[in-house]
Amino acid sequence: MSDLLQLPLPSLSSKATHWCRLYGSSLALATVEAAKSHRTGPVVLVVDDLAHAHQLNAEITFYSSEQHPILHLPDWETLPYDVFSPLQD
Repeated sequence: MSDLLQLPLPSLSSKATHWCRLYGSSLALATVEAAKSHRTGPVVLVVDDLAHAHQLNAEITFYSSEQHPILHLPDWETLPYDVFSPLQD
């Protein structure tokens, strides 16, 4: 991993790692570096909204020299207290 991005990765004893103060496209670069060094499983990112997810997708594609599959989980556009199913289309 680059000397600039010595970010912690989850270990077997920890289930998640939180990175903070990554500005601009540095989150995408850190994600690509983590995916390169963490080959034992997937790297999961959780973002606030769909626009941020699309932006990260474009940035990760830019920084990645390899083809890493990027999978999106659908946004159901429901609130936790809604009484209807999100799959009523």
